Amino acid sequence: MAKVRTFIRRHFEVSLIILIFIGISAIVFLVYYKFAFLNFFFIPVIISGYFLGRRRAILTAVLCVCSVILYLIFFNLFYRVRAGLSFDEIINLVSWGSFLI
Repeated sequence: MAKVRTFIRRHFEVSLIILIFIGISAIVFLVYYKFAFLNFFFIPVIISGYFLGRRRAILTAVLCVCSVILYLIFFNLFYRVRAGLSFDEIINLVSWGSFLI
């Protein structure tokens, strides 16, 4: 267990990014209404802000916003056969992303 803790402390940023992508994947496959679970991305941003500082927390927030936007674009492109996002999705993403950052 001590080896796991030292590994996580040394590679905290990589493990945080992996945690974010696991969270996005879990939300994608388990939840139909995905916008309701976007607030869970505040947790890794707060944790990275506490342990890594303000600059890295902002970078983590930008990574979360960009990954969710890319997911929605690719999901709409492949499954709904339309390019781009709807007006409601854009409003939800802008408000959520601005509060997250």
